[in-house]
Amino acid sequence: MNNHAKRTLEETLITGNDVFERVATCIGLDAMTSRRLLAEVIKPIGSAPLRVTIEEVGALLPEIERRVRLLVRDEIADHTVRRLRRLLLTW
Repeated sequence: MNNHAKRTLEETLITGNDVFERVATCIGLDAMTSRRLLAEVIKPIGSAPLRVTIEEVGALLPEIERRVRLLVRDEIADHTVRRLRRLLLTW
């Protein structure tokens, strides 16, 4: 594998702490899209996948919902938001 291909592959595999992984799973899109969406939402507040907190996710829930709604039908987005709220409440 050449350096360019290796760098591209590494850039697509975003991993994080337990909060990040659980929230990305709850978003319910394919793994790469869910993780990239979440990483982009938390970046402006100075957080990162390895250190995001459940409180930060709660504060950013409206932005996560807005971005999910850009990608999927309303029924699916509604289900995603319900899963995320349940995760936040039971953390």
